[in-house]
Amino acid sequence: MSVPQQKIFDDNNLKYFIRISEIEKNVKISKAKGAWVDSFFKIWYSEKVLKKIKYNRLVIVSSELHKRKDYRKQWNMLRSLNLNKKLLICTDYPNKADHFFNDKK
Repeated sequence: MSVPQQKIFDDNNLKYFIRISEIEKNVKISKAKGAWVDSFFKIWYSEKVLKKIKYNRLVIVSSELHKRKDYRKQWNMLRSLNLNKKLLICTDYPNKADHFFNDKK
């Protein structure tokens, strides 16, 4: 969302997430409830980068949503992270993700 739109949401106590990506890395802290972490061209973040994001919830955009076939590599990296934050994933494969991240057989 644009900065003016964010101000309207803040002023009206509406819930929203900000977006952080390789294009939008320097996002100022706001009243957002979380961050939408996107990677348009490649996975640009690491555990260290994600830990620096000061929000309780992070929504990670899965690689296949940008037509990349390396989503399992991304998922392996995300599963291995030791974050105190609640990670959520936006994916075209919700059932696969549920089984993968929750060790279901």
